[in-house]
Amino acid sequence: MKEAAATGQFNLALTDGAAAKLINVYLKGRFVCGGFATHPKVAALHPPIDKLLLDEMARRDFAEDARLWRRASRIGWSNFDRHQYQAVIDGIRAGLNGQPMWMIEQFWQGHQ
Repeated sequence: MKEAAATGQFNLALTDGAAAKLINVYLKGRFVCGGFATHPKVAALHPPIDKLLLDEMARRDFAEDARLWRRASRIGWSNFDRHQYQAVIDGIRAGLNGQPMWMIEQFWQGHQ
């Protein structure tokens, strides 16, 4: 490990879903919770996606597409490739009808 650190060569496997979650958790905290929730660019931020969110969206048949949310939940957000992640984001965007993307978190049943 020390040798890899010295050469800067690491084999860090990170899926698109896991990378997106890390980025979007930061962006949500920084901008949505930081007082900029109404800014047009902040409205376009993709929400953090996880199993709790997907399962609740399926349970409530969000955007009448429970099948998409169940399938995504079975795959697991941490296993999403870019196409799977984009399909979920596109489905959320369509179902929100122009509302800010971060508003999908009303379905997140985590630590409330």
